[in-house]
Amino acid sequence: MFVSQKRLTQLAAFAILFAKILSAQQTSGSIAGTVKDAQNAFVPAAKVVLTSKEQGFTREYSTGDNGNFLFNPLPPGNYQITIEAPGFKKLERETVKVFANDRIVLPDLIMQVGAVNETVLVEATAVQLQTQGADRSGVITGKQVVDLAVGSRNLLDTVRIIPGIVYTGGLGGIQANGNRGNQNNLTLDGVNNVDTGSNGGTHTNINLDAVAEFRVITNGQPAEFGRSSGAQINLVTKSGSRDFHGTAYWFHRHEGLNANNWRNNADGRQRNLERVNWLGYNVGGPILIPGTRLNKDRNKLFFFFAQEFQRQLVPNDLRNVTVPTALERRGDFSQTRDASGNAVTIRDPLSNSPFPGNIIPENRWSTDGAKILNFYPLPNAAGRDAAYNYQTQVSENFPIRQEVIRGDYNITDNWRTFVRFVKDTRQQNKPYGQWNADYNIPYSQMNFGTPAWSFITNTATVINPTLTNEFIFGISYNKLNIDPVDDTFSRAKLGLGYRMPFPEADKLGLIQNWRFDDGSIGNPPFTGFAGTPFLNYNRIFEWTDNMTKVLGSHTLKGGIYLHKSQKDQTAFTSVNGNVWFNRDSANPGDTNFAFSNALLGNYQRVQQSNVVLNGQYRNWNIEWYGQDSWRVTRNLTIDVGLRFYWIQPQYDAAQQTSSFNPALFDPAARAVLVQRTASGQGLNPVTGQTTPAALIGSIVPTGRGFVNGIYANGMGLESDPNYPQGLIRNRGIHYAPRLGIAYQFMPKTVLRTGGGVFYDRFQGNPVFDMLPNPPSTISPTFYYGNLNELGSAQGTFFPQNVRGFDINGNVPTTFNWNVSIQRELPSSFLLDVAYVASRGLHNLAITDPNRVAFGSAFLPQNQNPSNPGAPRDGNNVLPINLYRPFQGYGETRITCFCASSNYNSLQVGLTRRLSGGLTFGMAYTWSKALGVASGDGDTLHPTNFRSANYSYLGFDRPHVLVFNYVYDLPRLSRLGGALANPVVRAVFDSWTVSGITTLSSGEPEGVGLDIDGLGGSDRNRYFTGSENVAPRVALSGNPSNGPKDVYQWIDTSVFRLPQVGSQGLESAQRIIRRPWINNWDINVFKDIPLGEERRVQLRVEMYNAPNHTQFSDFNRTARMNLNGQITNLPSAVGGGGGRYGFGAVTAARSPRVIQLAAKFYF
Repeated sequence: MFVSQKRLTQLAAFAILFAKILSAQQTSGSIAGTVKDAQNAFVPAAKVVLTSKEQGFTREYSTGDNGNFLFNPLPPGNYQITIEAPGFKKLERETVKVFANDRIVLPDLIMQVGAVNETVLVEATAVQLQTQGADRSGVITGKQVVDLAVGSRNLLDTVRIIPGIVYTGGLGGIQANGNRGNQNNLTLDGVNNVDTGSNGGTHTNINLDAVAEFRVITNGQPAEFGRSSGAQINLVTKSGSRDFHGTAYWFHRHEGLNANNWRNNADGRQRNLERVNWLGYNVGGPILIPGTRLNKDRNKLFFFFAQEFQRQLVPNDLRNVTVPTALERRGDFSQTRDASGNAVTIRDPLSNSPFPGNIIPENRWSTDGAKILNFYPLPNAAGRDAAYNYQTQVSENFPIRQEVIRGDYNITDNWRTFVRFVKDTRQQNKPYGQWNADYNIPYSQMNFGTPAWSFITNTATVINPTLTNEFIFGISYNKLNIDPVDDTFSRAKLGLGYRMPFPEADKLGLIQNWRFDDGSIGNPPFTGFAGTPFLNYNRIFEWTDNMTKVLGSHTLKGGIYLHKSQKDQTAFTSVNGNVWFNRDSANPGDTNFAFSNALLGNYQRVQQSNVVLNGQYRNWNIEWYGQDSWRVTRNLTIDVGLRFYWIQPQYDAAQQTSSFNPALFDPAARAVLVQRTASGQGLNPVTGQTTPAALIGSIVPTGRGFVNGIYANGMGLESDPNYPQGLIRNRGIHYAPRLGIAYQFMPKTVLRTGGGVFYDRFQGNPVFDMLPNPPSTISPTFYYGNLNELGSAQGTFFPQNVRGFDINGNVPTTFNWNVSIQRELPSSFLLDVAYVASRGLHNLAITDPNRVAFGSAFLPQNQNPSNPGAPRDGNNVLPINLYRPFQGYGETRITCFCASSNYNSLQVGLTRRLSGGLTFGMAYTWSKALGVASGDGDTLHPTNFRSANYSYLGFDRPHVLVFNYVYDLPRLSRLGGALANPVVRAVFDSWTVSGITTLSSGEPEGVGLDIDGLGGSDRNRYFTGSENVAPRVALSGNPSNGPKDVYQWIDTSVFRLPQVGSQGLESAQRIIRRPWINNWDINVFKDIPLGEERRVQLRVEMYNAPNHTQFSDFNRTARMNLNGQITNLPSAVGGGGGRYGFGAVTAARSPRVIQLAAKFYF
């Protein structure tokens, strides 16, 4: 269904106006129950009073004819329920724990005949069957958050204890029940906390000690949940209570406490440097003003404040670089060797003869060229081989500070509100740069700032006992900035005089990216500035209104969710420019060595983008729903809901972004390219003039071809479907039905089933990546010249790589469903066994319609005319751009909605909430995840991707078993007798052991193929006839049946050479697995009581506590000769691949890391 933007704007205004009658996403929970007498008859008009044990507010409800009551919305916390009715004893239920998004249905509350001044106490139970809904979810309690083994103090590390989750780190590393890592939604107190660029990062990273709890819903979400199709992760911050409570803590890491890792031991290296300190504190309680009656009963106003500091010295990998020697800087290349150790002859471009003594006279130097060579530090690794002469390994400081402040106000028993603000201050100084401003020598630091903040206000109102409302407004913000900390990279400071083609494009006046990457210099120095300074900010505004109405046995909910995103981001374009000094025999100024070319100022080529662009991306999500939770009988509940989505495509408000659409390409207007002649030179087919060979395949300036098939935001007219404003068509309103059924067919057993349709707000990066497309950006290339003449040089345009988006604009869709049985077991255990499944449609992937067809390199018309007698084996072919389908372009990477997936699993969970000092959880998942693409950036096979790409997804793990536990050890002094003495109490009492144990299958992987004597493009042309498609290894058996030895992890004997004429279908995309995970993280705590509720806690936290080696990867690239013999097997088995040859283990997971901590509680 398609709806115009004007109509949707009106709809949004209408929705906001009537938001007070609707409901949507929230973190609040509810408590429902039924009051009966001993004869199982309903007790109407019973007075039910709910009291918050933390904040003291009360709510009252009078049961109807069916004896039912419902308290909603309730903030997470502990509650007491008291019930009174004439002729019955008073009933008290202690304690009912409500977690985020909990919908608790209590067992029938049975009143006993008697006087109202008599009281019947109902003990609380640690086990709570889910007798309502069918969502697959898990709660991580505040005790688990602070007590489980989380070495990084990253809250999300604990999600691995939930069944159905494969966790590889961070929000983007959460793959829940077959969904991708960028399809999750994370809210902080009900407000989105996800960066809308990648959908895989968060704005603020809340510290562990400020979190009350969080819930993760992975399947069967009811209609109140939307925006994303994957996991719903709802974090709740702590709030103040009637009493003052707080914590102060210090966590410490030092490499002296850690074991060395396997690779360091194998290579004879020392432990990596690691210095980390976390210091923080928090305090919460009632707001009191001495001398006033404000909040005198401590049940109105509350505060919570937390602050955490992190000081971290992060190690970097060792970098080996080859820099100009002192002799080379003086023009003396008499001692120079190339990367292979061979002497280099420096030739005079004027005479084409060697310089006498390999020394360039000073009167031939370029002033700027000499400054370029002197920009680099002098060698510090004298005597090393030709691969490098300079080594560097500088650690970086990573300071973080965070403040969390929250205030709660219970205005009346029926009207509550709270506000919360989080601020992150994160500032890294990167000695090797970051992303689009990186380099391999620590010239100076690059500032990488990632500040963020989040604000929310929440107001909950009980309009009457059967009608409640909750309104939420929030803003979430983050910023990413990358810029130099000083003028080290300034052209002006270096005194460079040469002029770049577009000097006005580089706002900072940075040095160019000087390149020496022709292979003659081992590990050359580089800088990689592309769009520096970089600025990225993301603002999210959200409005949510929540309403619940109870009508008899029906609990009706309806809601609206408004999400507005603003994302500005700098394009990754080289506005400072790249200058290559590579050796090139066709270059008239070539000296046969890159450093000597630079000294003369003779470049091989120069390329620069003409403008720096900052995209201004905007979008709205408007979603609403209705839901009925119908308690058909006391044992049967049916939830039926329908959610509506309107997902606006992200658009560039600055109208700079453009997209390539093959359907708009006009063959008659295609670019004219310089051809190759029989003599090997280039030929301009328009003028008949010859050109240097380097210009073969470049675009002849005819005015055609630069924007052929390109459409831009500026063309956006709603009446013209060929040019939608967001570059893809808006698909209008989507409908997402949801169903959940819960049947308690036995007192301690519940059968649940349900599922639904879920749509995803896909990430913004595919749109952002189109910003450098023409016509917004051009990047001409300048060949063969001197720096002094660069400002007046004439540039040449080559076919440019462009990006596009499937104009049809489908929305990624997930169908998920589950069937489960929950059983209450003795000793407060709860067993949950479930079948959980999902199917994904219209997920993002990449296609390239400008790939050349299979066999193209074998065709006679594509052969090199300058070598007519050569065999047609793919190695005597014209440049690829001369025979692409869409002439005038290079790669045309188009994001499509063409990927699908399926997931099936058996999940078993065994949990025990805190009871008898033990909190325990076991999560086992046996699953299979299949599909054609694991992530949005996966490139599909050009002709048959259903066969070629359909395989295990990258996050498929057949078996995942995770245990978690927090056990307060029994106190020895309680055995009495001689043990009941102060020494025993001080030394042996108050110990806690906690941990997380993970056993998991390894990640599925493919096997790469290299061919002796053939580079990547040559290999592809030789086997497939297409430079764009690689062949795959053929198999004669199962490679996983290897000896699992450090030198032969897999069976390398089963790999075979593909046949010429391959289409890349010899084997599946992923055919082997990395080694499995067997990790034990264990914490040991000792509490030292100080009286009342004060205590000091000393902690030793051990990650990979047994320090057993867990291999994580092995060499997965086979190198063969054309006879099919593997030539890079490890030397230990007689091969030529060295220590880490094909099949040998190359890496291991972290060794034992010890973290010490001290905490003070009051």
